[in-house]
Amino acid sequence: MYQRPRYHQPRRQVGKTNYVMPFLIIICIGIIGVLLFNLWRAFFPSSQPKAAYLHIVEGSAQMKAWGTESFFNLNTDSVVMQGDRIRSSADARFIVEFYDGSLMRIGGNADLSFDVISDSGDAPSMDLHLYAGDVWFNMMNRNAGPSEVAVTMNNIVAKSNNASIFELENQGDQIVRVLAVSQNDGLVVDVLDESGSKVVESESVGVGQEINFKSEVLKAYWAYQSPTVLAAHADDFKESDWYLWNIKEDDTPTVFEKTIGPGGIGLVKVAPQVVVPETSVVVPDAGTTVLPDGTVVDAAATDAAKTPTDTTTTATADATVKTPTPAESTGVSKPEITSIAGGVKPDASGVYKVTSRVTTLSGTIKGADKVVVNGYTLTKFKAGSTAWSYFANADFGLMKAGDNTYEVYGLDASGKKGESIIIKVNYTPQAVAPAPSGPEPALVTDSTTPAVVPAQD
Repeated sequence: MYQRPRYHQPRRQVGKTNYVMPFLIIICIGIIGVLLFNLWRAFFPSSQPKAAYLHIVEGSAQMKAWGTESFFNLNTDSVVMQGDRIRSSADARFIVEFYDGSLMRIGGNADLSFDVISDSGDAPSMDLHLYAGDVWFNMMNRNAGPSEVAVTMNNIVAKSNNASIFELENQGDQIVRVLAVSQNDGLVVDVLDESGSKVVESESVGVGQEINFKSEVLKAYWAYQSPTVLAAHADDFKESDWYLWNIKEDDTPTVFEKTIGPGGIGLVKVAPQVVVPETSVVVPDAGTTVLPDGTVVDAAATDAAKTPTDTTTTATADATVKTPTPAESTGVSKPEITSIAGGVKPDASGVYKVTSRVTTLSGTIKGADKVVVNGYTLTKFKAGSTAWSYFANADFGLMKAGDNTYEVYGLDASGKKGESIIIKVNYTPQAVAPAPSGPEPALVTDSTTPAVVPAQD
């Protein structure tokens, strides 16, 4: 019987690519999904912007909002957002509460900017820049996860690490102090090189310790000498009103009310004053600071205890400057004026008429070790330099409406006074328009704390 021959088909071979391809497709889909998610978050952020709440206990404040060039006066409590900058009067005391419950207190003559206020990622952070003044941090009562605080000063960056209560000063000398820690390690301080571009060394400051980064200490770091710097808290610091006030606040914190603002942030931001545009507006740059009496001068640092040099002038703007005493025999030249308020020319009587509330006096000098204006030494002026600048700020009482007179002279290395120059400035303030009116924000009490009015001392 005839049988059909059987044909055996060869077994189909399955390549490795057929196994790998589904996994590659899944991975590609996942990557595309993540990219689309991040793109969506970039264009449609889901979380409200974070902020800090500024409470004015004493004194007055000035704010420069992010994206603007001028400061305006704060008369009430306010929201502080990322990018804002705050300056305090000489008698000021402020309390700042961050979104995570961390507290910062600010003393008089302070100047600081809020560069970063963020809760994104696994490491929420607040990055500040302390140009001048004293600040005190208390991170004991945070109601959120751990957050990092980094404060940049002239030549150092202080990072909170495990320190829960610490104090920072930038008054010429840059000082860091730690009063409490959450773990064994304390505050970490990065010392920057002269250009501020890289870290040359890091120090850890523990409980009860402080480091005073004086100029000679910084020079030792820059020479890679690793100086011995840790010390106990100075007695004058522990006896100061600033220390005693902060200790009292740490023990019994001031409670204040908050208001709901735009976007449901839970706080309200004060609207700036509307000022008629000026033909010449000069605002002190980041390198300036505020002297103990509120004077803004061209100085990255100043000695708060500095006393006026031998002169017949006083430090206030409304003082009458008498004829300067004869100069001693020195190699210091008589100062010369090169610019007033960016180019204002004197009238027939030699008076410079200005309208800017911050008027810059700039000039030249030769052979001077120091330059003195109305009794105050310009500490940013370097010995042997030929250019000097001084900021006459009406907001801090250094320039009044009407006639003002300034005496400028140089000192040689031995402290002998050179010949003086007298500058006459007539200041006419610009008219200030009222701030735009609008509906009053609803006043609500923070749900986490009872609303009470702080007791008056």
